This record gives sequence, structure tokens and C-alpha cells, in this order.
Amino acid sequence: MGAARGGALLAALVFPTLGFLGPRNGLWMWLRSLGYALAGVVFLSALGSTPGAVLGLTPFKGVFLTLIVPPLLVLYSFLPKDFKEALSRLFHHPLRLGEVGFGVLGLALLALALLRRGNDAPIVPDWELKLRALLQEAMVRPRFKEVFGHAVFLLALFLPWPRWVQNALLGVAAVGMASILNTFSHFHTPLPISFFRVINGAVLGLALGGIGVILGRRLLRWWWG
Repeated sequence: MGAARGGALLAALVFPTLGFLGPRNGLWMWLRSLGYALAGVVFLSALGSTPGAVLGLTPFKGVFLTLIVPPLLVLYSFLPKDFKEALSRLFHHPLRLGEVGFGVLGLALLALALLRRGNDAPIVPDWELKLRALLQEAMVRPRFKEVFGHAVFLLALFLPWPRWVQNALLGVAAVGMASILNTFSHFHTPLPISFFRVINGAVLGLALGGIGVILGRRLLRWWWG
């Protein structure tokens, strides 16, 4: 029983990171990452669906780890082999206000995802609760971490960032992929409900990210004349 729970946790930690290890080939990278995350769902469900978990008597342990370990693994995979040269380039890189702003925003989003995990998180504003209720009436409500994770994925791949900014954004996007495994770690929830939560999150995230890419490109064209 303990080995099965350990295997389920290992799947939740590893599979969300695998799609980030290949080439950065646009939507194919996003699709590859989504495919690996769904493949991890198979292992997670097979190993973690014990009678107690399905009945809601034994909650999945390790939610915090599933949100912090995958982005750290993704960021670690982006580290160059020649650390001295990379640190030298970073030290001599002329920082721009926009890059610093996006870096701070990425760290803030990551911290927010960790602080407000769970439905009873203490920092959920009233407007979000109302939005949740509205989405719940219209569809199987997706997790906001997945929606924004998919959106950030597109923003990272389709806007001309410096490499280090793109890496940071992809680290934030990894939280969204990891959230897919968290969705299915609620073993008492019927699988079709979890599946449609993931699909709706991907669709809304792609739409939001596509709008962000269009607005970002127009802003860049206006900024650079």
C-alpha cells in the first residue's frame, strides 16, 4: 500500500516535467507536455486508486511537493553545463525594467499558487469565488492554475523573451502541468469529471494565452515603432 502511494506521488512529480526536456517547437512542445502529464495520470490513477482513496477516506499526500518540485526540476534542466560562462553572461546582461517586472510577476504567481492551494485557501478573493460559481454553472469548472499555466506556456513560447525570462515563464507553466496531476489525485472524483476539468482548462488557457500573445506582439510593435 505504501509503495503504491509512493509510486503515485513519484508519477505526479516526474511526468509534468518530461515534456519540457525536448525542443522548444511551439505548440508541439505544449502538446508534448500535456501528453506526458496525461500519461502520468494513468500511472497516478492505477497506483493511487486504493479503496480508501476512492471513498475519500485517505486523501492524497504530497500536494505541496507536486506544486514545487516539478517547476524546480524544469528550471534545473534549463541550467547550462558551463555555469561559469552562464553566470558571466547573466552578470553582463543589461537588465531592462520590463524583464525585471515579468520576473517578479512570475515569482509572485508561483508563490500565489503555493499559498492558495486547496479550495479552503485563506487568500481567495470574493470575485474569484463568484467566478468559480459562474463557471461551475456553465461547465465542469477547470482549475485556475491549469488555465493560467497553459496561457503562460504560450506567452513564453510565442513572444521574443530573453532566454532567462522564457525559462522562468516555462517554470511557471510547469505548475499548470503539475496541477493536472493534482486534479486526478482527487480519487473520489469520477474520472470523466476530472478529464473534462483538464480539457476545459486547456481550452480556456489556450484562448487566454492566444489573446495575450496577440496583445503582446501589438504592444511590442507599438513600443519599437
